[in-house]
Amino acid sequence: MKSIKIITVFCIVLLFVGCTKTPKNAANDWLIEQSDFVETIEIASTSISDLFSLYLIDAISMEDFSAELFLLKAQLNIAKMEFTNKQSEIAINSYSFASKCGIEAITSAYRITIDFLNDSLQYFSDKKYILNKYIIWRRDLTKETATYYTAKQLIEEVAKDD
Repeated sequence: MKSIKIITVFCIVLLFVGCTKTPKNAANDWLIEQSDFVETIEIASTSISDLFSLYLIDAISMEDFSAELFLLKAQLNIAKMEFTNKQSEIAINSYSFASKCGIEAITSAYRITIDFLNDSLQYFSDKKYILNKYIIWRRDLTKETATYYTAKQLIEEVAKDD
């Protein structure tokens, strides 16, 4: 009898949880709320620039450099995973061109930064290679950040007009 009650309670709870839906947000509204993820990549970018400057002028050792790169990469991987998971909050068919571009820009910023850190960890002893990769990464990150801010500004301007 006790097991039947437990099974019944379990089924009711399961039914309740299964029927509860997380409210979905319009992509435009959702994108504007994601400034924390952009701030995370901007802070990481500053840390990466400082770290590379110190390494390239031999102010820190290879071991310290690779340890810091590993920590930055771990932090960015966690933030990227959280950003990806939060995208499930977006209502289907609510994307505008601006919101789609903005979301893709943030995703791309994380991807290129993590790829750059992976390359740097693999080839950290070749400073010339790392310097060239750094310049390319900085250019690409600036482009993606500018794309995000442009998309956000377009969304905010449209929202003002409505």
